[in-house]
Amino acid sequence: MKKAIVILIAGLLVSGCMNQTAQEALGVNFSQLTKGMSKSEVRSKYYPVLLESDPITGRECSYKYYPEREAAILSSEDNTNHIIFDSLKKSGSCNDDEGIFHSAHKTFASAENAVKNIVKTVAEKKQEEISFTINDKKEQCEAIGFTPATEKFADCVLRLVELDVKTQQSNQIALAESQGNQQVADELRAQRNQQSGAYLMDLGQKLLNPPTRKTTRCTVTGVGSFKTVTCR
Repeated sequence: MKKAIVILIAGLLVSGCMNQTAQEALGVNFSQLTKGMSKSEVRSKYYPVLLESDPITGRECSYKYYPEREAAILSSEDNTNHIIFDSLKKSGSCNDDEGIFHSAHKTFASAENAVKNIVKTVAEKKQEEISFTINDKKEQCEAIGFTPATEKFADCVLRLVELDVKTQQSNQIALAESQGNQQVADELRAQRNQQSGAYLMDLGQKLLNPPTRKTTRCTVTGVGSFKTVTCR
C-alpha cells in the first residue's frame, strides 16, 4: 500500500513538472536566459514545459525571419513566449540549432520592436566593408600629370575614389538581389542615393594636408550623411 502511495505521489510530481508553463519554469523575467546563449542551451532551459508554451520545440511553433537584421522570432503555439535569435545568415526553423539568443518577450509586438532596434543591419555591415587603396589613386593622378597636395590633384583622387566606391556599392546591390534579399538591396540603394558626399569632402581635406606617414588603405564607415573615411 505504501509503495503504491509513493508511486502515485512521484507520478503527480512528474506530471506537475511537465505541465509547467515557460514563465513558471524560467521565471517571469526569463532570468535564466543570457544573451549569447546557443539555441541548444536555450532549448535546455525550456525543458520540460507545456508544449504549447515552448517556442523552440513545441508542436506549433511559428518562425519569422528578418533577413535585413539576420534575426528570427520564434513564437510558441499559445502566443505567450517569443524568442529572438540573431546571427542567422539565412532562414531556418524552430527545431534547428542555428542562431544566437538575443532576448525573450511575452508579446510578439515587443519582440518585433526589439528586432527593429538591432543596431547593425546587414546593409550597414556591408557599407563598412567598402574600402579602397588611396595610393593607387594618387599614383594614377600623378601619372596623368597632377601635382600632389594641390586642389586639382585632390579632385582627381576624389573622382577616382567616388568611382571605386560606387562600383563596390553596385556590386553589393547586385549580390543582394541575386541572393533574393530584395529588402537589403533596397536599403543599400537608398543609402547610396542619400549620400551627401561628406566623406569625400573629409578625404579631400586629408589629401590637401597629407600626414607625414604613408597612407595605404582607407575604409568608409557610417550610414547616409554621417559617413566618415579612415585611412591607415
